[in-house]
Amino acid sequence: MIALFIALAATATTPQGKLIPKQVVVAEFGDCLVRTAPRATGRLLMTPLGSSEEARLAHEVSRAGRTCLGGRPGLSLRTGAIRGAIAEAALARDGAVAARARALTATVADRPARANGRAFVIAYATCLVHSDPARSLTQLGQAIASQEERAAFLGFGDALTRCMPEKVRYNVDVTDVRNHIAAVLYQDARGRTEADNA
Repeated sequence: MIALFIALAATATTPQGKLIPKQVVVAEFGDCLVRTAPRATGRLLMTPLGSSEEARLAHEVSRAGRTCLGGRPGLSLRTGAIRGAIAEAALARDGAVAARARALTATVADRPARANGRAFVIAYATCLVHSDPARSLTQLGQAIASQEERAAFLGFGDALTRCMPEKVRYNVDVTDVRNHIAAVLYQDARGRTEADNA
């Protein structure tokens, strides 16, 4: 039995007191980090997903980018959220990597093994990206926490269940999966760019 449930987006408060989806704030932070610290964010984006090196670099980049908080006293972030925001911003800013991402073709993705926590989200997002890189780009092109984002996610169709380990019930957090889709897509496209330039 495979079950998917769509989770609601978390919210954050702007300096003016307005509630907005937290991922919008995270996306702005990630974009600022890519602009102001391209080398550090580039190193983070090429570390293995889920590694201790990734966690260390994400923490360092986030701490160094306090000026990117835009007047907010702080921002609580998980590694996957900050890496995803940085990956999405880097895809938008780096034309060569974005072109490679658009050129990626679908492959037969194996159903991931059972995993817990972030390891599951990484495996699930990797399978979705490999199954349909074009749909992955469509997902990233939608406004965060919008109905269009949700519709784009559901547009993965059969891959949503094909990429789910058997006998698993998972409450899908579209934002979390989106972050990991961005990270996997960037890494796949960047890897291809480096191979082509070798």
